[in-house]
Amino acid sequence: MNSSDVCDLPIFDPDKDWITLEKNHSNAEFNQAYSHVQRRTADDNLAMSFEGNQSRPYPVMSGVCALHAEAQAILEKRVTIVYGALQKIVAAYRADANLQAFLDIPGPLKQWVREDAHPANNNVDLCRFDLMGRTLSELKIIEFNCNAPGGIVYAGLINRYWREAPFTSELIGSWGGASSTFEREDWVATWLSKLARQRGMCDVKGIGLLHPEGGNILELPHLKKRLEAIGLHSVMLTPEQINQSDEQSFQLAYLKYGVQRAIQDVPQWNQFCRSIVEGRLVVQSSLAGRWIGDNKLCVAVMSDPRFSYLFDDTDRAAIGTIIPMSWKLGDGITQRDVIDDKDDFVIKHPYGTRGASVHVGRDYDDRAWRQLINKTSSLGYVVQQYVESDFEIDGESCFRDLVVMIASGAIVGYGSRVSRARKVNIAQDGRKMAVLSSLGATHS
Repeated sequence: MNSSDVCDLPIFDPDKDWITLEKNHSNAEFNQAYSHVQRRTADDNLAMSFEGNQSRPYPVMSGVCALHAEAQAILEKRVTIVYGALQKIVAAYRADANLQAFLDIPGPLKQWVREDAHPANNNVDLCRFDLMGRTLSELKIIEFNCNAPGGIVYAGLINRYWREAPFTSELIGSWGGASSTFEREDWVATWLSKLARQRGMCDVKGIGLLHPEGGNILELPHLKKRLEAIGLHSVMLTPEQINQSDEQSFQLAYLKYGVQRAIQDVPQWNQFCRSIVEGRLVVQSSLAGRWIGDNKLCVAVMSDPRFSYLFDDTDRAAIGTIIPMSWKLGDGITQRDVIDDKDDFVIKHPYGTRGASVHVGRDYDDRAWRQLINKTSSLGYVVQQYVESDFEIDGESCFRDLVVMIASGAIVGYGSRVSRARKVNIAQDGRKMAVLSSLGATHS
């Protein structure tokens, strides 16, 4: 295969891409399968959660697809290399003054990032790479999501619903390809227990599931059920509560806490953070891994030639292929540059969540875009080259991404969000689509 053939590979296999906006009225059997998936989603109470104890049903796309096998094999190599490059940023932060200044981690978090010095804690243990693009040559990683990525439970459940549904069970069986790791019911519990053992916690009997009071809990109730099904005691708590009594004393915790909320609440977390940095409590990605790696400016670090010394030739080749051109507004690109070429850019808050602080130039008129970019508060935002991701469903223009879930360096599954809007976030107008692997179980 020559390089031009590789560049033209589709991301999703056209022969395994069953997608429709509502129901595929031309295929009654597929409609029955989608109805089965909807019933399972409702029966299992999959839900989005929001601040103020608000929730709504989890939006599932009427479609299932599989990756193009050749594209998947190439993509996995690139993603694995970039994951390693991200680890190098996390590891370098504490000794690199230029990197510290560029990432500009907020003060309340920076104190604990500096204290979280044990090498084992300077790792991104769990992340979700979000990618946009219509073909393999266009596909770019736009975010790393290292804090507490959504989808660790729900995405695997939705894949299984489609595998078990009438009609699609046989259809998917004919596609070949192994099920993804995150489709196993015990995968999170098994992975977290192994992580704890690697950090020296050999007798873990329970896991604290940590979340903001009245805030986003998303998949935690389902994770609790999974943990208890294999005999691990689990309690949903706030970080302040985990150290308050012997009855709620844990060596292992899963922290689901948005960074913006953490910035507000971390002054009350002294005992919690101290237990992490002193090695008495294991939390996925610790404090340094999550709060450095989740900074969206890490994508700009990879793109910025001033930081090329952090990476080797293999890293730089993968970065040049799959990382979009990205900058820090006011440090590498000017406000005037971004204003003049509105349709070429997306800007993002470094610690924005759920698409709330993502602004796509093509969604603004010239005047509104100029006002947004000229705001002093926009300085320091990530500026990213716009990546085309539009495609047609049922005669209507939509947008679609690919997400890659990574745990301890291994790819554990894939997913996609589909939306009529350019921002495909599920917390807004996006819907989750099942994405299956086309490779065998031993491919990674």
